[in-house]
Amino acid sequence: MKRNFLRFLIAKSFIRLSSLMFFIFFMWKIITEYNSIFLVSLIPTFSLLGYLLVSIPEGYILDKFNREKVMFISSAILFLSYLPLLFYFSLLLIYFLDLISSIFSLISSDIFYTLVKNLVESEYLAKAMSIETISTALSEISGILIGGISASFSPSLFPDLLLVTSLVSIILSFPSSEIRTNRKKNIVELSYSHVFRIIRFILPALILSLSLNGVFIALYVFAAGLFYDVLHTGALAYTAFVLSFSLGLLLGGILGHRFSARLLNAKYFSIIIFTFSIFFYLIAIADIPCLEPLYTLFLGIGSSLLNIPLESLIIKLIPNKILGRTNSLITIFITSSSPVMATIYGLLSNFLSIKTIFMLLGTLILIISIPAYFIFKRLLLTTEDDIRRIIEKS
Repeated sequence: MKRNFLRFLIAKSFIRLSSLMFFIFFMWKIITEYNSIFLVSLIPTFSLLGYLLVSIPEGYILDKFNREKVMFISSAILFLSYLPLLFYFSLLLIYFLDLISSIFSLISSDIFYTLVKNLVESEYLAKAMSIETISTALSEISGILIGGISASFSPSLFPDLLLVTSLVSIILSFPSSEIRTNRKKNIVELSYSHVFRIIRFILPALILSLSLNGVFIALYVFAAGLFYDVLHTGALAYTAFVLSFSLGLLLGGILGHRFSARLLNAKYFSIIIFTFSIFFYLIAIADIPCLEPLYTLFLGIGSSLLNIPLESLIIKLIPNKILGRTNSLITIFITSSSPVMATIYGLLSNFLSIKTIFMLLGTLILIISIPAYFIFKRLLLTTEDDIRRIIEKS
């Protein structure tokens, strides 16, 4: 089982790798060719818009069909989608492929999370999610480096690199007969009505995650504009800023693997969110390009230390038979703020400076850190029996 866990983890990471390469490369290409933050903001907007359209049927598919085959097909479609880039570029094609790339990157993550419950014992879920965080961070670091370096030195080779990475994910995600999903017959036939009961119960935690996700997307929306228009530096400085966040995710994943049990603490959870506000203020105030990546490094570390306990708790509490549909709706809820806020940030940039927007976001995070303590404490006190009673409630 351990071998299959690692195989599908690496396959998911390569899909994420190709998606990040695409994301970073074309955000810089658009800012340099069109000098429009609004056009850049459409990249993260389209990155999640497609997933919001397909996630509900996708969740049903993951609960009803072979999840390994779905991941293999997703990898193959992603490979075919990148082929047109060998022949030409256009703004419309970039946005369309951005949508496709993000759809299958997020679907691969959903598939992996539904497989984890079959591949890992419940008592090791926190450690498994920390390993997943490390893997995701490594793929993001590689994707940002490849995308940024390609934008700086070898843009003509970029389509070939995308195809190679997506081909690796096809090979690694080939379905295995060794994996058997645990689909025990249940007295209660689970449906979307049961999913909505769970969603209502964890709604405060989802609103918290939605708010933070909407704030963090600003780092990607404004990164190119911050370094190109405000700090007047090149693609490498921009790449370092975005890369540092993923390096922080990696370091946070390593720390989370070592101290996974200690992360299940509401006080630490609230303090981490509070520190986010400090670094958003520093991004707004500082005008030294070499310091900016340091702030995103600490933001990435904190993000990992928040996500590891949240993800492990959710996977542990939700029944496997309904995990696909529940996880897809949770992802919709959390990520729906990203395309909306990316567009709003693009429009706000016409009226407010980038630094002013970061100051406002820092204040918002400061306010969020207060209810975060009570929200996470309530989630920690929830048991699997509580969830079962919610599901079976008539």
